[in-house]
Order: sequence, then C-alpha cells, then structure tokens
Amino acid sequence: MIITTLPITPSVNPNIGTFFSPFTVDFVANLEGLKAYYAFNLIGRRHVSLQEACCKLELHAPRLEKIGITISEENSWLDSSEKSLAEIQSYVRQLYGLRILKKEKRIVAQCPCGAVEILESRLNNALQGKVLIGNKCSLCHGEVSKKTQRCLLYTPSPSKVHSSSIWASKEMASLSVAFDKVSLLVSRNRSENPEVVLGGESFFLDVDFFWSFYLCCLYERNSQDEICIVTTHRTLRQALLACWLLAQVYPSSPESRLIVLPTIEIVPARPGGLSSENSIDDFLESLDTFSQRRLFLANGLGLNQKEVALSSSLLYWVKQSIPFPNQIGKVVASIRDTAISEVNPAIVKSLMSKLRKNRTLSCIESSIFRAILRDSRTP
Repeated sequence: MIITTLPITPSVNPNIGTFFSPFTVDFVANLEGLKAYYAFNLIGRRHVSLQEACCKLELHAPRLEKIGITISEENSWLDSSEKSLAEIQSYVRQLYGLRILKKEKRIVAQCPCGAVEILESRLNNALQGKVLIGNKCSLCHGEVSKKTQRCLLYTPSPSKVHSSSIWASKEMASLSVAFDKVSLLVSRNRSENPEVVLGGESFFLDVDFFWSFYLCCLYERNSQDEICIVTTHRTLRQALLACWLLAQVYPSSPESRLIVLPTIEIVPARPGGLSSENSIDDFLESLDTFSQRRLFLANGLGLNQKEVALSSSLLYWVKQSIPFPNQIGKVVASIRDTAISEVNPAIVKSLMSKLRKNRTLSCIESSIFRAILRDSRTP
C-alpha cells in the first residue's frame, strides 16, 4: 500500500494547518511501513504563473524538511510535469471513449474572473455563500452572465471507499448520493488550463478535475498497489472524486482508503500566543528540533474526531518531553490493525506525560512515538 496527500497548493505564507496532512502521511508511512507520496498543485488560477508556483514550492520544501520530510522526485507528484499531462490526457480520452465524459451544449454561468463557471442548473445550490453572493462573484464583484456553449461533462459513479471514521463515513455516504449520476462541468474557458482534444474538438480542463487523476498516475507508477489518501473535512469531496476516477479508469483497482483529519484549531493559551492564524514560520521558530515539532503536530491526530482544539501551552510541554527515555518498550508486531485505530490526542498526551516522568511506554505508545520521531529501530 502507498499513502499520499491530496495535491497541496503551496503558498508564500501558509498557516500551521498546512503541515498536518504531510505530517500524517509521513507518520502513518512510518507506523505501517508504507511508501509515502506528497502531491502538489502548481497550475491554475491560484498562481500568477507556473514560475511563481515553482518558487512557492521551493519555499515550502525547506519548511517540510524542518519536520523531517524531504521532498524528492521519487516521493512527489506534480500536476505541472509533462509526464502528468500526458498520462492524464490519456485517462481523459479513455473516459471519453467509455462515455463517462461527454460533449454537450449547455447553458453555463460565468463571472468575469472565472471563479464562477458552472452549469446553470447547478448555479443556486453549489456556490451560494461561497464565491457567489446573489448574482455577483465575491472575488471580482462582477455579475454572473449566462451563455450556451459546447461543454465537457463528467458523470461520477460513486464507488466504495473505506474510512475507519464513523462521522467521515456518514458524510462520504451523503456525498455519494448527492453526486451519483450528476453531470458536472469539467471544461473551462481559460486557455491557461491543461488542454485535451476529443473527437477533433479542443477543451481546457478544470484544474481540480485535472489533478484528481493523480491517484491513477500513482496507481500505475506503483504496480497497481492499494492507495490510502490523507484528506481533511474541507477537501473530502475532492478526495472522493479522485477515488471515483481511479475506480472508473481502473475498474479492478482495490478499494481506496481515506484517513480524514479533523478540523484543527490552535487556541492561544495567553494573549499573543500561537494560534491557527499564525504562519508556518512562527510555528517553526517556537520549537527547536524536528522531533519537538512532530510531537506537537501528533497532538492533532484525532483520526476518529471531527474537531480537535490544541492549546498553545502544548509548546511548553513538548519541550519538557524531549529528551526522552532510552527504554521505550517494543514495537508492536501488527501495527495496522492496532495502533492507527487508537491514535488520538489523549494517547499522545499520555505518552508525553510518561516521557517527562521517565516512565516506560506501552507497546502501542512506543510504536506511535517511533513513528513520530521517524525511528524504526528496535531497542
């Protein structure tokens, strides 16, 4: 099995939450002995140019190294690479041949900046309160106009996706019902977007739809191995779409597995303390070593919780917990069936308390701690 993030859109000044998904991928990879991948979205309207996006990634990679994650060509996937473009164009042509993708004339609603571009039939229920306020785009403040045009439509066929989280499983079931056999507009009127030619007709693809084929690329790259995706509550829809596309391109592929992270809020323990609004750099400067930073992030691993609140006072307790005892117990033999299902902030806090008091960790605590510290050695 391999484990991957959803494609991360790097920014110049990201907040602390940006670290939780890649950290969780690395943590679970160490815990279960999986191969980790880190995917990045470098194309689309969130970037002025591909050159700017690459510069953002160059700033982001050294920050990840400060929590023990090194990005390389072997463990990363970029939607901007020529290989990704060629592979995804092939997948799109395959789905067009299967009539999962269709060309039709439809009425499309669009704002001047392109943030709103959607089928008229889905206009009211899909974007209101998000980027659409009344009949105006909340970003460019321009009015939405409608016109009939040739479109590329995608029809999802929701497949079974596994998650051990009860609340996430319920939301996944609701999304599956909501998107079953619904036509989604996946072409865009933006010549900067990736292009595909179908039946002699050219279409520019929606960027989110384009990178959603990344699981197909990783599946092919890794000899059709099972895939686990780390996502969040906010990106659950995109993660499911990627899983459904994988099942449609490769019908015999194993059932995908989702780890859905909770919404994490960092609450300042005192005025001016670290909070969710602080930047990555503020967080990195607050702790001295990658071990301390990873131990702090581990407190957000409430994999069966919908929300986790972390107090900034944890910064102090993390510093008190390291260095740690030499004798920390044995590695659990069957980690996948035991430790992952039991990871939560409470067990991490118990682990920290034992470290400060120089007490021996249990087998599960030891395994979790080794994964936090990226240490697979036996005592």
